Amino acid sequence: MTGTIFKANQIIFLTLVGSIFAHDFDDLHNLGQRITDRVNRELAPLQNLGARITASVDQDLEPIRNGKLDRDIRMNVNRQLAGLENLGQQIEQNVYQSLEPVRAIEIVVAMKEGRGGTTIVANLPGGKKFIVRDHITFECDGSISNENGECSGTLTPFKINKKEDFCYLKNNYAIVNNQICLGSSSISVFNNHIECISSTGTPVLLISLSEYENMCQGLSQTVEYKYIANVNDPLHVEIPNKNKYVKCMNNQPNVCIFTESLSLPKTSNVYMSNLIYTSTSG
Repeated sequence: MTGTIFKANQIIFLTLVGSIFAHDFDDLHNLGQRITDRVNRELAPLQNLGARITASVDQDLEPIRNGKLDRDIRMNVNRQLAGLENLGQQIEQNVYQSLEPVRAIEIVVAMKEGRGGTTIVANLPGGKKFIVRDHITFECDGSISNENGECSGTLTPFKINKKEDFCYLKNNYAIVNNQICLGSSSISVFNNHIECISSTGTPVLLISLSEYENMCQGLSQTVEYKYIANVNDPLHVEIPNKNKYVKCMNNQPNVCIFTESLSLPKTSNVYMSNLIYTSTSG
């Protein structure tokens, strides 16, 4: 029977991924490169496969070398092996091209984090504006320059000071039985009792999905990012980017503007960032 998420006395302990306030996306860092490295290791036996087969055939044909049969066999083998030339390299290239969308995700994450530059984050329609640099989200007590992302006042790391501030925590959350847990490092469910747990002592919030949506709908339904690359930083993201899946709304070199519409999944299962866990009871 489905529909009931947890059995009585069942304890489920789920670990959330990511930092609470720092736009942490470690699971996506270098994902494309890690996949490529794994593929290369798996393809190692295919390197120079055609040449190795040819050498083996040459050795086997040594007793009949220079005869017509020898020539016929060699010609036939060469024709059959033509498709194996550079097979490993061909597969590597195909895999590399197939991973372009994955690398695009990595690049977008880097821009959201302000890696190698500064990112202005505007929560729309009426929420806060932040400055993000090197994974850290800051608030500015003055005005933020739209040209270079500089703050006219003092920058302070973003912290939860009131309930509405939880609307800006988009990267790590869990949904259990139409309740949303925000700001925690883990969540424990026992007999349908949900507990949000912070391992660092930072604030957490557990509210219903409907209450969360009502609280945040006027603050942060869409997020606009403006990434401004520091070309002197070797870690900066190249804009325009050679990855065709990295889309910017503008055409200015070293600046990328993009938006993200935010909507929570409508589910009664357990949803954690990008991980879904479902339990059934009989």
